[in-house]
Amino acid sequence: MLKLYTLVGLFMLSFSASAQVDIILVTNPGTSYNGDTIQVVTNDPSYTLKMKCVNISGAPFEMLFRRVIMSNSATFEDQFCDNQLCYPLATAGNDWTTPSGATIADTDTSDMKPLYDFTASGEFEIRYYVIDGGTDDVIDSVDVHFTSGLGVEDLSYEISAYPNPANDVFNIKAVTNGNNLQVTMYNVLGEQILTENLVDGLNTLSIDHLTNGVYFYTIMKNNKAIETKKLIVRK
Repeated sequence: MLKLYTLVGLFMLSFSASAQVDIILVTNPGTSYNGDTIQVVTNDPSYTLKMKCVNISGAPFEMLFRRVIMSNSATFEDQFCDNQLCYPLATAGNDWTTPSGATIADTDTSDMKPLYDFTASGEFEIRYYVIDGGTDDVIDSVDVHFTSGLGVEDLSYEISAYPNPANDVFNIKAVTNGNNLQVTMYNVLGEQILTENLVDGLNTLSIDHLTNGVYFYTIMKNNKAIETKKLIVRK
């Protein structure tokens, strides 16, 4: 039995010595989560998991990331951010890999940051792989097990906007139900001409500076566009 423990100990030492990255949480930088499962429980409609991946291989390499949805009973959309871009993954399917990577020098760090937007409660588990872009070899991974207590009713909202055509003012009556709502208005050239945060109740927007014509307004919910409509200004 002693011999068996010794062999296991030698195996683990060998594996540790070959480690090439450290996957860490920004909120707990002293702990490596390589091969572990991070448990997240939230009732928030949006959540960002701030991770970092540290190159400890002794040499620079191109760092890619792969996201695989292992199981899912929630309804959500996600994004993934590295040192280059934030990638929207609404149509990426269950298995997605960054199209290109950044070369990360030894001891340097890449963002490894998924963002989630929920529309229904449930659970899911996602595995994030770190890949050497030069060889396509998987270096390491971390799992995220997410439990969202958010129900569809928690994300509901109501908007009514009037008058249309409008003259000097444009009213937006909002029931936010805890969501962050914002309206942004554009002219026909796509130029932004007005942005306002919406509060519960009546929001009166002054548009007396606008000339006659067609405009468009977009309602944002938790920083995501949910509807765009036309507004006619007629004086």
